[in-house]
Parts: sequence; C-alpha cells; structure tokens
Amino acid sequence: MNSIESHAHSQGTQKPKPTSGGVVDAALDRVVSPSTKLLIYRVRRRVFAMLVGISLAGVATVSVFSLPVWPVVGVAVAAAAWVMNSMTAKLAPNSCWGCGQSLLNAPRGEYGAICDRCGSINQDAANA
Repeated sequence: MNSIESHAHSQGTQKPKPTSGGVVDAALDRVVSPSTKLLIYRVRRRVFAMLVGISLAGVATVSVFSLPVWPVVGVAVAAAAWVMNSMTAKLAPNSCWGCGQSLLNAPRGEYGAICDRCGSINQDAANA
C-alpha cells in the first residue's frame, strides 16, 4: 500500500473509486473534494472553449482578409479563358492558322490549303 492508501485505511475511511478519466482523474479523486474537482473540470472546459474560439477567430480573420483577392482570381481566370479562346479560334478546320480567314474556297495543294490573304499553307485537319 502506498502512503495515501495506508492513511485512508488507518482512519477507517474507504478509498475513493477512480472515475473513468484515467490517472489524472484518479489522482484528483484522492486529493481534492468533489466541488473542487467540478471547478477544475469547468476551468478545463473553459480553456478548451477559449482555444477553439481563438482558432476559429484566426481562421475567420484569414478568410476576411483574403476576400479582396477573389476579384483578382476572377479576372485572372477570365483573362486565361479569353486568351485560350482567341488562340484556339484559328484552329477550326476550315480557317487559316495564320490569320483566321476562311479556307472553304482556297486552292488545295499537296500539303494543305493555301491562304489567299497571308499565303500560309495550312494542313487539312482531316489529313493530319
């Protein structure tokens, strides 16, 4: 027996039963009264609530200050879509890859259609 158990046994008192909280709670059962233990649990709960609150406040602060960035992201996405559209619009099978003119009535050679406007030779998409 340790000193606490022997002291409790010599006074004829029962040893307090430990709660399911583990070693710390068993030590609290031996040392403090139930009202003090309740106070300690309240303090633990308040500290935990404060930690959760501070963490959520930090996340909210970062979120609020990142709001001005969203219009910039939107403009960047719109610019990328515009550039992709302007670059790939010339890749239609019946238009010149150099200037975008229609090649429906352009003369065809061995390597593709010859553009009347810029003179570039455009390989047919069907024969590519």
